[in-house]
Amino acid sequence: MLTRAWVQGFVIWYNESHRHSAIGFVTPAQRHRGEDAAILAARKAVYEQAKAKHPERWSGDTRDWSRQEVVWLNPAREDDAPGGAENRKRVAVKSRMVINLLYKNLRAFLLPLLERLNGRDMAQGTLGDV
Repeated sequence: MLTRAWVQGFVIWYNESHRHSAIGFVTPAQRHRGEDAAILAARKAVYEQAKAKHPERWSGDTRDWSRQEVVWLNPAREDDAPGGAENRKRVAVKSRMVINLLYKNLRAFLLPLLERLNGRDMAQGTLGDV
């Protein structure tokens, strides 16, 4: 039962709170509901106003807040395409970064929970018989 509750909480956080860089720092739920276009347009306006008010703070263009129409979680491999191997390397590095971030978040959430359940400090050792 604890696992289901944790997964449900994680899914809600991931879809409703976590802002993804590949889709313009909006949540997947905002993207799915079509709210991202208005959010991105508002961000673009804020950046343009800030640049107009203080141009000395900007060395170039503002961030591109345009909506990415196509987003891939796992882009197709095209060995024949120029840079195909290099793209796979970048995807692998990003995947490792995501896995490490998920691990840290899981560890930060689960260890205190397991400690409370078992009444002992598990941060120093392994999960053992849990």
